[in-house]
Amino acid sequence: MGLVMTVAGKVACGHGNAVGVSSSRVLTVDGREVLTAAEIESGSQPPTDPAVTSDNSGTITAPCTSFSVTGGTAVALTVSGDGVVVDSLAGTTNGYLAKATELPLSCGSAGQVALTAT
Repeated sequence: MGLVMTVAGKVACGHGNAVGVSSSRVLTVDGREVLTAAEIESGSQPPTDPAVTSDNSGTITAPCTSFSVTGGTAVALTVSGDGVVVDSLAGTTNGYLAKATELPLSCGSAGQVALTAT
């Protein structure tokens, strides 16, 4: 069981930056729309955060431009057939940090404490 994530929460990439997300779902908690994997996967970040750096061996640091949710969606609570995302969110991004790619995607905060789902 986990807290349902809303647009008031924080989805974080491996750089620690917030992923910009939006939702137009009819289900809200405390007046904030809940999130599904599709909203997170269509999220965005400033294309310069962090700046691209490289050396002779290749890319060292690059911003995250795509996001993939691999876990943390509810099966018992859905919106239009899509499971809502809970605070056990797991996933990957395509950014680079210290030459490592497939950085983790995680929940920094759910944005609410009133509704849980499994």
